[in-house]
Amino acid sequence: MKIFFTIFCILLSHFLLAQRILLFQKTYQNFGQINSGMDQIDYTFVFKNVSDQNVKIENIEADCACGSSFFNENPILPQQIDSIKVSFLPYRVGAFEKKFVVYTNDKQTYTLTLEGFILPHSSELRTVSFKYRNGNLSFKHKNLNMGTLEPNVPITKQFSVYNPTNKAVVFTDQMIVPPHIKIFFDTSHIIPPKEISSIIVTYDPTKRTEFGYLQDNVVMFTTDTIDARMSMNLVAFIKDDSQKDQYFYQVSEEKMEENASKANFPFLQISEKEQHLGIIYPNMNVITEFEIYNEGAMPLKISHIEGNENCQIISDLTQEIEPEETIVIQVRFLPKQIAGEQSTQFSIFSNDPQQNKVTAEIKAEILMVEE
Repeated sequence: MKIFFTIFCILLSHFLLAQRILLFQKTYQNFGQINSGMDQIDYTFVFKNVSDQNVKIENIEADCACGSSFFNENPILPQQIDSIKVSFLPYRVGAFEKKFVVYTNDKQTYTLTLEGFILPHSSELRTVSFKYRNGNLSFKHKNLNMGTLEPNVPITKQFSVYNPTNKAVVFTDQMIVPPHIKIFFDTSHIIPPKEISSIIVTYDPTKRTEFGYLQDNVVMFTTDTIDARMSMNLVAFIKDDSQKDQYFYQVSEEKMEENASKANFPFLQISEKEQHLGIIYPNMNVITEFEIYNEGAMPLKISHIEGNENCQIISDLTQEIEPEETIVIQVRFLPKQIAGEQSTQFSIFSNDPQQNKVTAEIKAEILMVEE
């Protein structure tokens, strides 16, 4: 009985797929990063009437008032190629996903999707980039992150800082830091209003006896009469030469619970665990994108990404992903010559102690069209 039911479901899905009348070249468009200030974002989806009857588009509904569409209101003849133009009015900075549902006279629906990320104006960029306020200054990250250090090699790193106020911030020579850390400013010690400057930190691991993820507190002082004290955490990972494998590391449950994982370790997030490409031809070369984001406080290292015969990894990722930074990977979906729903997977291997392996799935409906 189970075998019969499975065969029935397969035949039914193939029958329903074969009944699709409009075949779109693609139903999804990712614009990537777009500069703000654009009055309108447009895209044209091309399709073909693969049936032997006339088809009429009756309506297209956008999921918000910011979307609109333009289409041929006349009947579309068999085997005729036509298009639908959709438009989106960008009204705010950040990621967007806009859907347009196409209704035809044969009662079928098709969903068209626009995605992307709208970058802020240059005047807003500093506010977005330096989002962690500490006293009268703003930093890109919550912690000063020194990254991964060799146990016998001192390192110096520069951290950008932004003064969002209308008055200058003046640092004094007074500070509270441990012996292995030194902090420097430029000769003036002054960060003018609405300007970006930097703090320089030197970290000497030879003066420490511990290894692994370490956290220190540093305190700097300004001449401000109300908010003079500026306290920050400084984090670093010091390698232990006695350990053979420094790339992947294990963290005990007690240590993880004690330190709060995201605060002291890399933490991998992926934009989508499952992505559906819609309806495609078996011979289409479909390239899609995923975003990888490091939500932790330490650098995230990608060792490798594994695909399979139906999933080709285009991006070559060997660099570190800094805390709260995002990178984009491209993946090519290679469908089999079989009609129906297909899926494939790829896996990301990293030094995230909670999830060394993260798997994402790509799905699509494959339409076989007879010439």
